[in-house]
Amino acid sequence: GNENAVAAYLRIQENYVKQFEYRHKTLGWKSGQVAEDGALTYYHFNKYTNIRNSDVSEYNGGYKIDPAGTVEAWTEAVQSLVIGHIPLEFALVCGFAAVINALMQKLIPLEVIIIHIYGESSSGKTSATQVAVSGFGRPGKGGLIETWNSTFNAMMKSIANNHGVPIVFDEVSIKTNANLTAIIYQLAEGREKKRLNVEIDFREQATWSGLIMFTGEHPITEKTNQ
Repeated sequence: GNENAVAAYLRIQENYVKQFEYRHKTLGWKSGQVAEDGALTYYHFNKYTNIRNSDVSEYNGGYKIDPAGTVEAWTEAVQSLVIGHIPLEFALVCGFAAVINALMQKLIPLEVIIIHIYGESSSGKTSATQVAVSGFGRPGKGGLIETWNSTFNAMMKSIANNHGVPIVFDEVSIKTNANLTAIIYQLAEGREKKRLNVEIDFREQATWSGLIMFTGEHPITEKTNQ
């Protein structure tokens, strides 16, 4: 029959079939409401989903969240350095609260959780934030810890389409009162302001959810318009 010829032809064609490589820049839960069938998708360096035969995708954004080390080494560090130290335990919980809050926000209206850690230099603020993001990406500059030394629009862009990965903004004290108040309200709201595109139509608003942490040397209320 023709079965052998068809099989041979298909084997040859396999060499010419383009292999698609999917990339994503979003982080956290897939935007939108939870599907009726309970399908969930979470984007990190890789795409994780309970949908069968779903496409594989890899992160192509600006954060350093590529896998490094091992889960065993991270777990051992948490057990030996974090467990038993209440402030660090709190920071660890905050990190994973980003995942839970963002998922719950798909079901009920919730604002972004804002956590501010303040204290004098060498008081452990940096260590706490590093613990918070350590399970999600590089716990330092260039990773999931950024400085406030950027424009308002740049900050909004850095968290856009993040629905469940914790982000830290370090050294809140460098912002003026008026700017800081506006930034906090905007971050907590979880969406950017409406803007017009070049065709004078409203462009799609960027959104985010989960949890954002700040650090500074003084209470954040001293720098805001209360």
